[in-house]
Amino acid sequence: STIFYNPAGMTELHGKFAGEVGAYLIAPQAKIENRGSTVSVGGGTPAAVKARQVVRNSQKVIALELLAAAQALDFHQPVSRFGQGTQAAHGIVRERIAFRSEDREFYPDLQEVIALVEDPAHLSRIEQAIGHLY
Repeated sequence: STIFYNPAGMTELHGKFAGEVGAYLIAPQAKIENRGSTVSVGGGTPAAVKARQVVRNSQKVIALELLAAAQALDFHQPVSRFGQGTQAAHGIVRERIAFRSEDREFYPDLQEVIALVEDPAHLSRIEQAIGHLY
């Protein structure tokens, strides 16, 4: 079988589509006709892979920022003097990761916070505290 990619999005796709945050799985059934087109451009799949890498790297940066911010907030007690959204985000991080009072391996904490960032349920908990973000 052959997979065709139409960069202009001009092919009507039939079939089932299933999506998740940041990526889409598309299983189309399409009939492709060449009506005089002289340009054949591929690269949709590599572009999608690159986009997913960008999203994943961004999630890691956000996770690092959350972890550092939670640690910094603990030095400025009480946390209640900060905004409701800040308190909610701090509470979500601290439910899974304890304050770092001594040196320890950083990797497990980072993986835990990356999982928090990937899960949209935590965003809804912050929105409950401050209202919809978008």
